[in-house]
Amino acid sequence: MQKVIVEKYISELLEHNDCVIVPSFGAFIKHYESASIHPITHKFTPPYQVIGFNSRLVLNDSLLLKHIAVGEKCTDDEAMHHILFFIHSLKQHINKFGFFEFENIGRFFLNKEGKLQFDPELTDHFSGDTFGLKEFIVQPIDRTTYTMSTNYTKTTPSKKATDKANDSEAISGSALKTILIMIPIVLLVAIGGLFVFMKQTDTDSIAGVDVMELLGMKEHPVKAPVDTVVTPVEPIAPTIVEDTNAVYSVIVGSFQNDKHAQKFSKKLNKKGLSTVVIEGDGYFRVALDNVGNKTTALGKREELLASCGEDIWIMKK
Repeated sequence: MQKVIVEKYISELLEHNDCVIVPSFGAFIKHYESASIHPITHKFTPPYQVIGFNSRLVLNDSLLLKHIAVGEKCTDDEAMHHILFFIHSLKQHINKFGFFEFENIGRFFLNKEGKLQFDPELTDHFSGDTFGLKEFIVQPIDRTTYTMSTNYTKTTPSKKATDKANDSEAISGSALKTILIMIPIVLLVAIGGLFVFMKQTDTDSIAGVDVMELLGMKEHPVKAPVDTVVTPVEPIAPTIVEDTNAVYSVIVGSFQNDKHAQKFSKKLNKKGLSTVVIEGDGYFRVALDNVGNKTTALGKREELLASCGEDIWIMKK
């Protein structure tokens, strides 16, 4: 009977505590498992609590002891006596039958080596997150094919509504035709009345505005054309002034390093080209020696285009 009492109190404590220690025996520990769907069987499992057992946690924290003392209205020593008797009865049951069942908690048994093992019971008894859910099979969703159908009913307007619409359209059409015919008639009457008024009053302007000119009916005197003779002016040809003091150089290479420029100049000298290195604007330029005027420089550039490429250019000093 004492064994049943201890089991009940352990189960009560596990509903509100994550760990319940049975002194000199071990501790029951809750582990939370979230909801899941098996990828193969498509079985939905709601969230639940798994009870584990640790035989190394044997230190008395007085949680179970105080709970039994309050529930049975006994002293702490009597409550400890109930716990020790429960442990002794549990071990005797295991030695005799090979196992011991904890309702809604798990099962104790001896393995092949004779050591005590615990197998937890997968239950939602200690989980308040399931809300009464049970395991069930979820039908997989076929995402490869689908059919789409659109069902709709076409509403046909009644005969009365159609007749009304036709009548309103006929009325609006006739009114529009009447307005289009009346607009030019009104404009002609207005212009004719204005013309008669101006003739009777011998005036061509009203409030400083020449109405006859505005309407395009005013006669303008025609002036005789005056013969004009246009003397053509010959264009003056621009005078090209050649800069005879300028010195032109044919640049075949430009470097930021003097050593590279000197090396390139010696390479061209070996090929038969007479070159010099000109320094200026932060660059060292390799130029042909003794070029002179612009015409000579252009000729030298044309000669070297085929052998040295199009990077050759002319610099003026």
